Amino acid sequence: MKTSIPCKRLLSLLFSLTIIFSAFAQAQDEGCMYEGMFNYSETATVDDGSCYPIIYGCTVADAYNYIPLTGDVNVDVNTTDAIEGAESSCIAKIMGCTDSTYTNYDSTANTDNG
Repeated sequence: MKTSIPCKRLLSLLFSLTIIFSAFAQAQDEGCMYEGMFNYSETATVDDGSCYPIIYGCTVADAYNYIPLTGDVNVDVNTTDAIEGAESSCIAKIMGCTDSTYTNYDSTANTDNG
């Protein structure tokens, strides 16, 4: 049985549309599409729900006000708050006696040296 010319054209068109649709579907890039988020992706075309906020703070582990990471991207500091040319909010540790009842008390100390 012979396939008619219009039928062949229809099959060819359907095949072409399938290829085009497949290429479009593969070109989609999942990611965070919200510019204000830490993991924003300029190339994302599909929001995958992975966005998490920018959380400013001190990222220097030796600083007095450093907060250790918890593993939760929604609460962990992920961005230093230092703006280029400005000072960070990180506070250097100043060792000394922080107990005001002792004679060697140091009012400038923020970390007790035992």
